Amino acid sequence: MRSANAASERSSSPGRMRMPDASQNARTAAPSPARNSRTSTSPYCPVVRVGRFQVEIFSDGILRLDGGAMFGIVPKALWDREKPADERNRVALDMNCLLIRDGAGNVVVVETGAGPKLTARSQEIFGIDEPPRLLGELARRGVRPDEVTLVVNTHLHFDHAGGNTYRDGEKLVATFPRASYVFQRLEWVDANAPNERTRGSYFADDYAPLEAAGKLELIDESVEI
Repeated sequence: MRSANAASERSSSPGRMRMPDASQNARTAAPSPARNSRTSTSPYCPVVRVGRFQVEIFSDGILRLDGGAMFGIVPKALWDREKPADERNRVALDMNCLLIRDGAGNVVVVETGAGPKLTARSQEIFGIDEPPRLLGELARRGVRPDEVTLVVNTHLHFDHAGGNTYRDGEKLVATFPRASYVFQRLEWVDANAPNERTRGSYFADDYAPLEAAGKLELIDESVEI
């Protein structure tokens, strides 16, 4: 979510947190892994402390997208050294998520990865060859789905919002039953009226059920969470 210089004040409610000034940051991190690691989840799992908040970074897994699309005008001879392409010119990208805790009962997940609903065809197209790791990574950190109080998606492309929901029999339900899900209002508009270029990135099953369940909160980009 893009931050703005002028942030609106929000009334205090469960799951709402105001971040302290970045000058309070203190970082602890493990050594960086090899730059050309092809593992689906990097062992590099930094913990960032910002005031009273603890932020942990983890990966839901790997997807593969066209390297030319990712690097734009950068010549392949340059980017291929760092991110070698496969036979279909795809490069491996981590679907990173954040877990934020403040020690006062607020548990926030930022991004939910690709989730468990992709068809076999979509998994093949995007080179996703392992189950989603979101819930397992949270469990490793001692967090159950019903303990998450807030979910934030920076945008609603399937690789950022796919883990918002899952299929329970014939129904699509929220992965985090007690959480509010926060999206930017303009992104919500774009996701519900995609154009020809963006249509393949938005899957309504990732977000529409949240509106029906009354779990959705739309905010303007000037709002500070």
